[in-house]
Amino acid sequence: IVSLAIPPLVGGLVTMSWWGAATAFFWGSLVRVALLHHVTWSINSICHAVGKRPFKSRDRSGNVWWLAVLS
Repeated sequence: IVSLAIPPLVGGLVTMSWWGAATAFFWGSLVRVALLHHVTWSINSICHAVGKRPFKSRDRSGNVWWLAVLS
């Protein structure tokens, strides 16, 4: 809850406007959480579809280096 409240608080104080608070809430809270969820959920689907498999395993999971950088 605090991580969702800090961006609009800072945005509102920096710009001294409600518009700054709303913009900071959108980008600093909503978009940030949405991107984090997309990267987290992509790990499962992308790594099982196209990941490199440098070792034998019973499952189809693999490693994708650029996705590790994002996560």
